[in-house]
Amino acid sequence: MDAILTQQLHIWTPLIYVILFVGLLIEGESILFAAFFLVNQQELQLFYTIVVAIAGVLTGDLLWYYGGKLLMRVPFVQRLSERMPKTIDHFIRRKPILSIVGSKFLYGMHRPTLLRLHAARINVKTFLRADIPGTIIWIAVIGIAGYLFSQSADLLDDKMKYWQLGMVGGLVIFTVLTHFVSKLVVKYITVRKK
Repeated sequence: MDAILTQQLHIWTPLIYVILFVGLLIEGESILFAAFFLVNQQELQLFYTIVVAIAGVLTGDLLWYYGGKLLMRVPFVQRLSERMPKTIDHFIRRKPILSIVGSKFLYGMHRPTLLRLHAARINVKTFLRADIPGTIIWIAVIGIAGYLFSQSADLLDDKMKYWQLGMVGGLVIFTVLTHFVSKLVVKYITVRKK
């Protein structure tokens, strides 16, 4: 008996790549995790998944970068921006690569960092020079996690007919761990500043 979610998945494969691209514009970690899970289940092809993932993440990051540029024209956002600590912009200007790559791994920090890049006067060339390798590293880390989790789900296949429960559990655990690690890192950074 096939798993519930993958009985007819191969029919919808082109749509899945479109969903992957759009999902990476909006979300990120869980979409990418699930995509590499499906790669290991041989529902998606590794090459196309990587190409679509890189294209989706870079497109999303560029949209957020230019979104920050557009938002700075709104008077309300300008007033909010003036209240932001200048140390954030100073750090982004001094270490743009570390800021962009590091924010990818801090839950909830990447999009705000992308929005602040224009205010910190980071040009597109510098942004892309940091974002492209950061994106590749981020996709590799999340992809390997999804792939390995799928491997462990295969080992449990005899005992668990519907491995989707395991996938959902893995996503929940991954999201919670990412959230707590980012909180610890932010706490560590604020303590070190004092």
